[in-house]
Amino acid sequence: MVRVRFCALPNILAGKKLVPEYVQSDATTENLGKAVAHLLTHPKEAETMHRALKALHRVLRCGADRRAARAVITLLSSTKRKKPRSKS
Repeated sequence: MVRVRFCALPNILAGKKLVPEYVQSDATTENLGKAVAHLLTHPKEAETMHRALKALHRVLRCGADRRAARAVITLLSSTKRKKPRSKS
């Protein structure tokens, strides 16, 4: 048996509570609706959660888009330098 503080992936990755967790019998439409209503009526809390999730996203992506673009540019540059062989 393993004991964990959190079960929601954002909370696990952040090591702190970023989002509410509703597990099994707690995951009811009533509880989820109340959580959504709370965020809608408390925009500062919603913005704080949004900023925290955005920061987590930046950490996780690790500049993957830039690395992929550089890899493509490098590949294209190397293929342009190679001259095609002439047929003999």
